[in-house]
Amino acid sequence: MSDFVQDAINAAGVSMTSKEMPDGRFRCDLVSRHGKLQKCVDVPADAAEADLYRVMFRCAMEAQHLDECDDITDWAKDMKKDLAAPGVLAEFQRAMDERRDFEFLLSYRVFEQLMTDLAIHQAIGRAKP
Repeated sequence: MSDFVQDAINAAGVSMTSKEMPDGRFRCDLVSRHGKLQKCVDVPADAAEADLYRVMFRCAMEAQHLDECDDITDWAKDMKKDLAAPGVLAEFQRAMDERRDFEFLLSYRVFEQLMTDLAIHQAIGRAKP
């Protein structure tokens, strides 16, 4: 199987700049001819900066999780969040906005292909002894 994440990066023409923030996380600005996305991420301790491949893979995993949730109650349960807690609704809305921006960044066609390839990759991984 080809490297489906790199294929999506190439097909959409995604590039990224990143900047370390005071809290040690990185603000990543992803752009393509289709859209843009800003994402804050943690990076491994041995990494000097955020890596486009890892950020894209993480975005795909988060989009997949959101797509699998029926609604905010499913999401909150999976994320171990109390729906009554302050800020939970806003956090869910940010996640949904980020998922939308990720799809726009790639284009619908590339996004759908990435999500299909991710599901296949996971199924193969689960099937291996």
